[in-house]
Amino acid sequence: MRWLILVLAIAVSSAYSEEKSNEPPKQKASARQHKAKTEQRGTEKNPVFVKGEVTTNKNKEESADDAQDRKQKNATDYALVKYTGLAALFTFLLFGAAAFQVGLFVWQLRLIRESLNDAKIVADAAKESADAAKKTVATMEDTAKKELRAYIGIGGGDVHRLPDGVLRGAIVIKNFGETPARNVQAAITGEFRKPEDTRPFPDPDFIPHKMPIAPTMHWEIGHEFRDRTPDEVKEVYARKLLVYVWGHVKYDDIYGEGHTLRFRFRNVVTSLVTVGGQTGVDRWYYYPEESGNEAT
Repeated sequence: MRWLILVLAIAVSSAYSEEKSNEPPKQKASARQHKAKTEQRGTEKNPVFVKGEVTTNKNKEESADDAQDRKQKNATDYALVKYTGLAALFTFLLFGAAAFQVGLFVWQLRLIRESLNDAKIVADAAKESADAAKKTVATMEDTAKKELRAYIGIGGGDVHRLPDGVLRGAIVIKNFGETPARNVQAAITGEFRKPEDTRPFPDPDFIPHKMPIAPTMHWEIGHEFRDRTPDEVKEVYARKLLVYVWGHVKYDDIYGEGHTLRFRFRNVVTSLVTVGGQTGVDRWYYYPEESGNEAT
């Protein structure tokens, strides 16, 4: 916009110089007046008499000079008014351009702010989508782990009599999962107890070795009641004593996560056998207690 003001200033200066160049020189009129005055001079002895026509011609010349001066002044004033108006017009245009630029700047700021808001909304939506995708992937991975990991459980158990007459309680640890169970350790113990006995069941120590268990495979562990007397064994047959076994198992799955299993069983179902016309108890099958059985 500065170049417009510079052009306007140059135009005003050129116009004013042109008006001055068109102004006729005033020295000639002054010379004529001086000549007239010189010619009209006289003395007391030799007075100069001038007829009426001379005075009339002098007034005409002065009037012409005055008219020329007024014309030049009017032309100069007109030029000043004209170019002052142009300057005002250009100033107004400059103000309008500045106002337009300010409005454009405000509009651009508004567009930038709206675009930033839109970008933030898009970014938040993308973040939410990414988080949802991560959660979905995590859920799928967790589901896959749960479906594919090893699951150690109890596959059965019973109490039977060994050839030497000692009772043995046995439990079958089985892998019901889709992948091997690693570092499997087991602990088991047992007691003869009366039905009304409510003593706690303390955890036994682990068997001093580990083993893996493949899917669908099992490991049988047991407890032999060699410290029981023959009379106590007879009370078991008479259902006056119950045969309990309990313990716990720990193992790792293929993902390196550890799991545990706790169990507690007692003899419930009796299996009979007939030999030589006599029927007797062959074994008792174990049944889980209401408490003491849990897995992770």
